[in-house]
Amino acid sequence: MPVVRDNKPIQLVRIDDASDWDEVKTLAGDFLLPHDLDGLKQLLDGFVRSVYIEHDYVDADYRDTYSHFYSKKFARYPDRAICLLFFSDPIPADDWSEPAKFSNAFIGYSVVKPNRVVSIGRTLIDPRRANVPPGFVIATKFVANLLGAELAVEGFPYMGQDTDVTICAHSALWSCLRHFSQRYPEYPEIHPYEITQLTMDFSRGRLVPSRGLTMEQVTEILTRYGFHPRFYDKPDLNRQVDFERLLYTYIESGIPVIVSLKLVDGSGHAIAGIGHSSDFTITLPSDRIGWSYEYSNGLIVNDDNLPPYRLVPKKFGISTNAGTDYTFGDIKGFIVPLYEKIYLAAEDAFSMVETILSDEQIGLSTLRSPGLLPDDLVIRLFLTSSRSWKRNRRRSQMPNDLGLLYSAMPMPKFIWVAELSTRALYPEGKVLGEIVIDATASFLDDFAFLSIHYPHLLILNDRDSLSGSLASRISSIDLSEHSAYRLYTNNLQEIECDKEDNH
Repeated sequence: MPVVRDNKPIQLVRIDDASDWDEVKTLAGDFLLPHDLDGLKQLLDGFVRSVYIEHDYVDADYRDTYSHFYSKKFARYPDRAICLLFFSDPIPADDWSEPAKFSNAFIGYSVVKPNRVVSIGRTLIDPRRANVPPGFVIATKFVANLLGAELAVEGFPYMGQDTDVTICAHSALWSCLRHFSQRYPEYPEIHPYEITQLTMDFSRGRLVPSRGLTMEQVTEILTRYGFHPRFYDKPDLNRQVDFERLLYTYIESGIPVIVSLKLVDGSGHAIAGIGHSSDFTITLPSDRIGWSYEYSNGLIVNDDNLPPYRLVPKKFGISTNAGTDYTFGDIKGFIVPLYEKIYLAAEDAFSMVETILSDEQIGLSTLRSPGLLPDDLVIRLFLTSSRSWKRNRRRSQMPNDLGLLYSAMPMPKFIWVAELSTRALYPEGKVLGEIVIDATASFLDDFAFLSIHYPHLLILNDRDSLSGSLASRISSIDLSEHSAYRLYTNNLQEIECDKEDNH
């Protein structure tokens, strides 16, 4: 029998084959809707071997919508939810009360809320142990509690829309804001109904029940929450390539974005962009500088109509069982929630890198660094915190002890980094140098870099100098070692799923 323990409030089901999921549905009762069970099976089947079912679960997000909305309806709604907790090990009956013994097998959890339309609430699943496309995603550590045990999982938060309080844009906003509140202490935790109340200036009537949000309303909500968002509308950009590389670059920076879609039937939809997929067999043009975004073959998203971690392909035909029925071409715009003091936008950072590399004094063609030729160059641009950058580089084996030098350099809270690699080294995750740029700089300052590292040379820029002459502001250090080293990996988590490793 798949049911290991059937007494409430904690029940346990063993998943030995796909049919055992029916027992999860039986024990969860009317809370778990059939189509939502199918979504969980699609996401987790083949990875999950045990499921705890916790009844009478007090979920802060559901209680928020219950208190402000569902409690006011004529039909009665329960005020508590159910929580499903997933493990990759078959937990024996004798150990059902000791989940801490299986903490390394914890895959994640999903709250099942009794709202009759979409039952999947707050959900955190480790993307490395689920049926998701390979790629790179934003992930944060969350902790669940079960029978007194603290169980950690790294992933990106997900919630299905309930069609009353949370529509697609609300769900996308909630997932992004919950990521930020979990990762950064300066951002408060916010619940679904509270999110609906953050738009007033662009309100078109009552906020609940909702009929959806415009991009202007999404921007207002992010602003009222404390961000300084930037909206990119595809028709406003000069070239499709600019739109693609800007979207990729912000996600490569570990910043989730709200993506606006226009579907084939003319309807609009909003999703959370949380990662990307790359194909390193793609051959970049050999007559110009290459960019890392050109290896990307799709965007990884959380769509509240689908299980989490779905792929939006650049074009149809990419083989995956975890994709969407729309493509990158259906994206019409996106909104980036930026920290207040990130004044330099991605497009300005791109322009600055290109200006530096072509400069007659400090450009790559002028200085002719060994092993790094302009036509063989691959650049990855991303934003990160200087604290994280220093910590990561200090721990890595950089040549000439540059990690120590970087850790001692004064830097603003956020920096743009352009890693310099080659067509042979980048697919191996290796670089030969980097340009570090002040993210608080003006877009009119062409030389707002903090340092330029070519394999043979380090150039430092005095950002406190008011001199207009670049030559009077910079100093150079000759470097003896020219070895490659690992690229920076703190912003995203790599997904390489293998079911066999989980049994």
